[in-house]
Amino acid sequence: MLTIERTDTVPADFLPNHAEGAAFHQAYARAQVPGFVLGCFTVRRHGEVVCTAPFFTMRLPLNTMMPPGILKTLMSPLSLKMAFVGHPSADVGRIQGETSAEVLALINTELFKLAPLISYKGFDANLPLPGFKQVIGLPVPVLTVTPDYWAELKHKVRTDLK
Repeated sequence: MLTIERTDTVPADFLPNHAEGAAFHQAYARAQVPGFVLGCFTVRRHGEVVCTAPFFTMRLPLNTMMPPGILKTLMSPLSLKMAFVGHPSADVGRIQGETSAEVLALINTELFKLAPLISYKGFDANLPLPGFKQVIGLPVPVLTVTPDYWAELKHKVRTDLK
């Protein structure tokens, strides 16, 4: 029997040896990036953890991929609420543990309670997700970095980034 629990934080033992592990997700949560609501699902089978899946929700503006112009301006107030499993700022989705159709179906049931659209961001097409379509090109944040970017940062910010 599968059960699922939703928490606001990723457990400390989530992918401890990966850059996209718990430490990253916890730092991202502390940053309180506007528009992002972070969380994590823990799936258990007979009380034993079989899967840990970080997720986030956000409102995706409908004009995100439109070229600048009047139509983009007019559509700026329109957005869709989406729930994502995966990394909030890169295309490297990670789930720890079992990714069977049964486990993902349970996660999807919970995600649909949060938003009408679901995306598994940064995963390959091998996940058993019937009814899902692979879409290339969902927006990813980009930071323009000048050659002297690192030197211009305040000492505390450089230390935090390290």
